[in-house]
Formats: sequence, structure tokens, C-alpha cells
Amino acid sequence: RFTRLTRSALPGVLAGLGFVVPLLCLPILLAERKQESAAVILRATTARSAPTSAGGEAGALPAGSVVLLQTTRGEWAYAETPDARKLWIPAADLEAVRL
Repeated sequence: RFTRLTRSALPGVLAGLGFVVPLLCLPILLAERKQESAAVILRATTARSAPTSAGGEAGALPAGSVVLLQTTRGEWAYAETPDARKLWIPAADLEAVRL
């Protein structure tokens, strides 16, 4: 009797573990992803409101500024500044770093 109960419960237990273990790892993976998305401005640059040289100027960023990369599009990176501004920056002016 005991072995039948154990055998019938085994698939449920394994399925539960298969669901719970990844959920427990999710915060670690998200923290790692956030660290990988940081970048430093290599040289003073002008941020844009659109990913083109013709995009309106959205502000100047001095060399050494740290931003969080959101995405890239061709030669442009969409990033968030410490004061929560989201800007397009020439990707050549950035270097990804780990904080």
C-alpha cells in the first residue's frame, strides 16, 4: 500500500519541484540581468529622443556617467539615466560594465 501511494504521488511531486525551483531562482537571474545591463559613457555625448542623428537632442551626458541599458537598435542604445530619463545614446559611446 505505501509504495503505491508513493509511486502515484511521485509525478505530482516532481512536477511541483519543476515549477517551484525556477521560481526560486528567478530573483537571482533578474538581479544578474540588471547588473549586466549597466553601461558607462566613454566620452561626452549628446543623447537623443529617437535612434537617429536627426532625433531631437534630449540632453548631454558627460564621460563616466552610468546608465542602465534597456535595448539596442543598430548603432543606438536605449538607456535609462539615474534620474529616470530614457534616452537614445550612440552605442559607440558606451561600454557595458558589471556593477
